[in-house]
Amino acid sequence: LKPDTSGRTPHPGLTSGTCAPYPPGTVTVTYNDGQDVSTVEALASSADVVVAVVAVAQGCEGTDRTNMSLPDWQDAMVAGALRANKRTVVVTRCAGGCLMPWSGDVPSILQTALAGQEAGNALARILFGDVNPSGKLVVSFPASEDDTWIQTLEQYPGTAMPDGTNIASYSEELLVGYRWYDAMSISPAWPFGHGLSYTTFAYTNGSVTPSSIGVNESCAVSFTLQNTGAFSGAEVAQLYVQFPVGTGEPPQSLKGFVKLPLAPSASTVASINLAYADLQIWDSDSATYKVVEGTYALVVGSSSRDIRLKLALNGN
Repeated sequence: LKPDTSGRTPHPGLTSGTCAPYPPGTVTVTYNDGQDVSTVEALASSADVVVAVVAVAQGCEGTDRTNMSLPDWQDAMVAGALRANKRTVVVTRCAGGCLMPWSGDVPSILQTALAGQEAGNALARILFGDVNPSGKLVVSFPASEDDTWIQTLEQYPGTAMPDGTNIASYSEELLVGYRWYDAMSISPAWPFGHGLSYTTFAYTNGSVTPSSIGVNESCAVSFTLQNTGAFSGAEVAQLYVQFPVGTGEPPQSLKGFVKLPLAPSASTVASINLAYADLQIWDSDSATYKVVEGTYALVVGSSSRDIRLKLALNGN
């Protein structure tokens, strides 16, 4: 971990030889940069657990990634570690989705995105169970680069113009991210909103009050959320709306979410508000937003593909 520009020295976390924030002698960590596979295999074979940290090497403000793969040597590092030690945890550090050709062989993957200066300490606390990971993916991770909504050169990098610029065609329209995968019945490697933890949650007793809303009105989507596991944790429950057939909308759209911490066996009544404006879509003929009369399916889930409850609402 690099020091920041204000001169503070970051805590080393898992990059040290003793695994801060734990006392010296509690955990022994051997670090290697992973670029030599034979060295990785030798170290992995003698370790109790391997923590393989990988990161996308491309992409930052003002630049684009040319592909969705990790650097080849990082995929080789993970494969080598797995050959020598099946108890390998892979930690991914990437701002967007990336391909994981080894995902079916790894018992655990932790996506940390861009975790900042304290990433090492945060990682140590999660891996040792001091903190229950309770985040959710804010993007879908594709199973293949060909699965995304970028299907033509006109979309990206765009059509070259005489002045040297490119004009991109947004022919995917509303079908971006999970909306594309849903519309095309494509299974991503990891769907939008996905995220496991050290515990489990049950959703029951769903209701919508009132069951019909009009202009400037709202309703409450309520349900019972229970921690059915042995560890304290937090769940991010998500509300998606499925519009009436014929509206031209994606199969479902996220309209709300709530994050709730719960102790083991504890339960609570969760509620997510849905406003009349959440049902409005653009009407080109009248050049205004309107609500299409009909029945709207309200689905509550742990992710965009893990739906637990399905309810109905009349919009008018």
